[in-house]
Amino acid sequence: MFKKLLFLFLFSAAIWTQAAAQGVTIQGTVRIPGTTIGIPNQWVVLFINTGNPATSMMDSVQTNANGFFSNLYTFNPASSQGAVTGMYICNGVAQYDSAFWSPGSPIANLDFFCGNSPAPTGGWFCGNVQPLAAGDTVAISLYRQVAGAFLLDTTIFSHDSLGLGSTAYCLRTKPYIAQYRISASLTPGSASFNNFDTTWFGNTRNVNQAAIIPQVGAGTTQLPPLILQPRGGAIQNFIAGTVTGNTSTNPMINDTLRLILIRVQNNIWTPVDTFYALDSMGFASFYRATTGTGTYSILASLISGNAANFVPTYFGNATTWSAASTFTLGGGNTVVISIALQAAGGTGGGGGGAGGGVNQGGLPIVGSTGMPGVQLQLHNLQGQVLKAVHTNTQGIYSMNNLAFGSYKMHVEMMGMPFTAYPFTLSSSNPNAQLHFTVNQSGIAASLEQAGFNLNGVYPNPARDLLTISLSSQKASELQIQLLDMTGRQVLANDWQLTAGEGSKQLSLEGIPAGIYLLELRSNNGFAAQRVVIQ
Repeated sequence: MFKKLLFLFLFSAAIWTQAAAQGVTIQGTVRIPGTTIGIPNQWVVLFINTGNPATSMMDSVQTNANGFFSNLYTFNPASSQGAVTGMYICNGVAQYDSAFWSPGSPIANLDFFCGNSPAPTGGWFCGNVQPLAAGDTVAISLYRQVAGAFLLDTTIFSHDSLGLGSTAYCLRTKPYIAQYRISASLTPGSASFNNFDTTWFGNTRNVNQAAIIPQVGAGTTQLPPLILQPRGGAIQNFIAGTVTGNTSTNPMINDTLRLILIRVQNNIWTPVDTFYALDSMGFASFYRATTGTGTYSILASLISGNAANFVPTYFGNATTWSAASTFTLGGGNTVVISIALQAAGGTGGGGGGAGGGVNQGGLPIVGSTGMPGVQLQLHNLQGQVLKAVHTNTQGIYSMNNLAFGSYKMHVEMMGMPFTAYPFTLSSSNPNAQLHFTVNQSGIAASLEQAGFNLNGVYPNPARDLLTISLSSQKASELQIQLLDMTGRQVLANDWQLTAGEGSKQLSLEGIPAGIYLLELRSNNGFAAQRVVIQ
C-alpha cells in the first residue's frame, strides 16, 4: 500500500553538497492527542531526500513501548542537509509530517497523533506545475487564510525525474472551510532555476494578484496547471527551516508564528521582510524566496495562542540581537536553519508592578515622542527572561502581578546596545517606573520612584462620572488624559496634588461608550488604568 503512494512524494532537498559520510538521526513519536502518552508498535513510513538520487531512500520504522522511534542513517557520499517526510496511518487516514536536517543540526524530528476515533479529514488540491526540464525540483507551498492573512500551511517538493516537462502534486487541506493560495518555485540546482520566478496560482509573480482557491471540505479539487513565469528580476535565494517551542507545560501547538528577515550591514539591523508559518504538530516549517544578498538573521515570535509563554527568539536561539547568529545569502543559495523559541520563565505572581515608556524626547513621555512596538524583557538577576511585552501605540508598557524582589529590565531594540537595568520591588515600593530614552548615543534609563500611588478608579464601567482616588507623597501637579484605543485624546484635566490622600471626579458627558486608557502623569510618577464607559 505504501509503495503505491510513493509516486506522490518525489521530494528533493532544496540544496545538497557532497561530503564525507554524514550521520543523520531521524526520530519522532506517535502519541494520543493532548497527552504525552505514546502509542507502541506503530509503523511510520519515511521518505528520505538527500538531494542525491543515489542516496535518497524509503524506509519504515516501528515505535517502541513508549511510542518513540529513532534510526541513524549514514550517507556516503552524502548531503550535509536534506529533508524527510513521514507518513503514518491513523484509523485509515494518512498523516504526514516533514523536517529538515543541516550540518549544525543532524537530527530530524517527526511527530504524529492518533485518537480513539477517526480523525476529521480535509480535502486535496491536485494539479501540475510546468514548464520544467528533466531533473528540475519545484517547491510547492500551500497558504491558508487565517484572520485575514494568508499564512504558510505546508510545503512539499516535487521532482520531474522523467523529463515530462511538468510534475504533478497533491496538497492536503485542513478539515474545515477555508480559502487558500498556492505558490511554486524552482529550487537551487534545478536546470531551469535561473529561468523562472516564484509563481502564484493564477500564473502571476504578484502575490496580491494570486487566485484564491476555496475549499469546502473533503474530496479532491483538480486545479488548472500552474505555469511558472519567466524570470523578470534578480536571482532568488531561499531560506528553509523549522521553529520549535516545546515546554513541559505549554507546548507550542496550533499557533501562528511571525518571522522577520533582518539584513545586517555595518552593525545596522534592518527588518526587510515579514512572513508567517502555522504550527499544527508542535513545530512549524517555513520556506521563503528572497532576492536579497549579504548577511542576515531571523527573529521568530508567536502572535497567537501561547505567545505569553515564549520570548521572541533570534536565529541562534538568542533572546537578544547582540547574541543572535547570522547567515549569508547570495548567488542563488539555500540556507536551512532551525530556531527554538525560548520559554518565558514566568513571574510567579504577586502585588508588584513595573511600567513606564520608551521615547525619543526625554522623560516623562509627552505627545508623539513615545515609540510603539518596542520589546521589553523582565529578567531575574541570573539573566533568565521571565516575561516579554511590547510598548503600545503611545510607547507605554506595563507588567503586573510581579512578586516583590530584585529584577532587571532589558530594552531589546535591534542594533542598539543596552545593559539590563536593575530595580527592586518591595512593600514600601510596590510599583517601579522605568522610563527609557532612545537617541543616537544609545538607550538611557531612569528609574523613577512613583510620586503618587493610584488607589482606585471607580465606578468601572462608568457612565456620567469617574472618580480617581490616590495618595501622594508630596505636592505636585498631575496631568490627566483619557485616550481612546487609537491614541486620540478625548479628555484632559490638571490636578494640583497635596501630600496625603485625595480624590477627583471627572465628567464623562459627551464621551461615547467604549474602552479607554486613563493616564496620570507628574514630574515624578506615572500610572495608567483601562476604563470602560457605558
